[in-house]
Amino acid sequence: MISSIDHLRIIVKQMFTDPPPIIDIDFINKITDKTALYAIEKKYDTFIEKNMAVLSSHEVIYPILDIRDAILLRICRIRRVEQMREAFV
Repeated sequence: MISSIDHLRIIVKQMFTDPPPIIDIDFINKITDKTALYAIEKKYDTFIEKNMAVLSSHEVIYPILDIRDAILLRICRIRRVEQMREAFV
C-alpha cells in the first residue's frame, strides 16, 4: 500500500517540474542542521507563492503547508534549544 507522503510525492512530481523535496514530517523532526532547514523552508515558500492557485485547485495545498509548517516549527525548536544552552553556559 502506498503511503500518503509517497502519494503526495507522485502527484507533485507529475504536476510540477521544480517542486521542493516532499519530506515526511517525522524525518523533519530529526533534522538538526538549521541551515538546511532554512534552505528547504525557502524552497517551500517560493514554491507555494508561485503555485498557490494550482496547489489549491488540486487540493494538495494543505499537505504542502503542513510540511512547510513542520519545518518552521523545527527551526524554532532548534533555536530555542540553542538559546537555552547559551543561557546556561
